Amino acid sequence: MQRFGWAGFLFLAACASTDPDTRDRNLEMVADDKELEAKLVYIIENDREMPEIRKRNIKIEVIKGAAILSGTVKTEQERGHLVKITNIHGIRQVVDKLTVKSGN
Repeated sequence: MQRFGWAGFLFLAACASTDPDTRDRNLEMVADDKELEAKLVYIIENDREMPEIRKRNIKIEVIKGAAILSGTVKTEQERGHLVKITNIHGIRQVVDKLTVKSGN
């Protein structure tokens, strides 16, 4: 359900910084993003209001506090529900790149 594209890149970029203070702040940000991703995966996998979303192939990525949702859902209601339940404390923005396609 969760893939590590940009987050892995950001981690390597954070490690490459020559300024120790900047490197430490960048590593903390990447760690926070990974923690938020894990929380969002947990929330979706344990959702009781709309449990059918667990069956969807949803990709969740958090970059600098922005949750990016991509994948395919069956209805606009599923899309709206995913956006709503992923807007948790620590997420400053939810970027909806979800596609609605019935027949999934």
